[in-house]
Amino acid sequence: MLIDATAALAEYMVLHGNMLDPRLVQKFLAEIVSDNVIVYDSHLDLTVIFDPSSNLPYIVRTLEDHPIYGASTFDIYLTNYKAVEGLQFPHQIQSIYNSSSQNLDAVLEDYAIEQITLNPKFPPKFVDGIPEEESMSPKAAPKKVHGLSHARITEFSSNMLWAGMKNTTSKDLKVEQPIPGLPSVHWLIVDDDTLGVKQMILEFETEVIVCDAAPQYSSNVIQWIAENLNKPITHLWPTHHHRDHSGGAKEYVEAGAKLIVPEMAVKYWSSIPNATLVTFNDTHPYVHSDENIQAWFMWEQQASHAADWSYSFVTTKCPSHDSPVAVLEADVWQAGMPAEQSDQALMRQWLDQVVGDGLTEKAM
Repeated sequence: MLIDATAALAEYMVLHGNMLDPRLVQKFLAEIVSDNVIVYDSHLDLTVIFDPSSNLPYIVRTLEDHPIYGASTFDIYLTNYKAVEGLQFPHQIQSIYNSSSQNLDAVLEDYAIEQITLNPKFPPKFVDGIPEEESMSPKAAPKKVHGLSHARITEFSSNMLWAGMKNTTSKDLKVEQPIPGLPSVHWLIVDDDTLGVKQMILEFETEVIVCDAAPQYSSNVIQWIAENLNKPITHLWPTHHHRDHSGGAKEYVEAGAKLIVPEMAVKYWSSIPNATLVTFNDTHPYVHSDENIQAWFMWEQQASHAADWSYSFVTTKCPSHDSPVAVLEADVWQAGMPAEQSDQALMRQWLDQVVGDGLTEKAM
């Protein structure tokens, strides 16, 4: 069952609509005090920073709690004001994401407005929307939903990955052991939709390594491991930094797991409070083993899909020519798509790396 993702997304869109509302200053009038250049409205949960030289809004700010960066700000910069029928309107708008933990100052949007029409005439039913039976989502009144922070919605909706959250528990997760001869390699089916979430769990004699950390399901995966494997999660390996694969990393760190990450991404992952990092690079992979299996974590320069993208392979402790090999990659083969419709150049790049790393054709 889907949690009120539609309601949470609607609330987020209303917030950002208010940030660009031409009537924003009018809504803030009750809060504005003479000579005060920074004004906060608790009802709108927005801050406006005025340009002291022009007394016009310069920055409209909302606060977010980012899963990696921590306390962050989503700012809309309003510049290049011009008069339209006697009223001042900004004609240059930037959306900028800020985080003090990494001195982040990322421009998400930057656009110019060429024309503004005051009091335009809209056709009847212009804002009615499509009929409910034609919508992919049910009607829902805007509201904040626990577990769906603004930072999470920013990440997913702006990348067109938004699919909401399912109200699942650890009991709803399915598990397979897909590699004959490697029963400690668990394929955890967290969400079995076409574009759903699947995770590899590597079980060693005394500990567990979790591969990837989908933010909306991390607590369920942690609970499933406690209930079914009864071993501590000592390491998390995020295949890359994209939020659908790493947004839950903080939960694993809080549970005591170390992060297995490429050396070049240390600065990024160090933003998580109290994170302990196990690093590897293109000449020195990280190898984790016990008496039964070994897992290799591989990265190369010009990595596929993302700069910090890495893959892993698992085999027996002392493999022979016929030993099984499990290979885990994420997003080189697009989820839910036939191979012939995926990014052929990306797939070929990774296969060249795999061949160079010496993997056999029998690897699964």
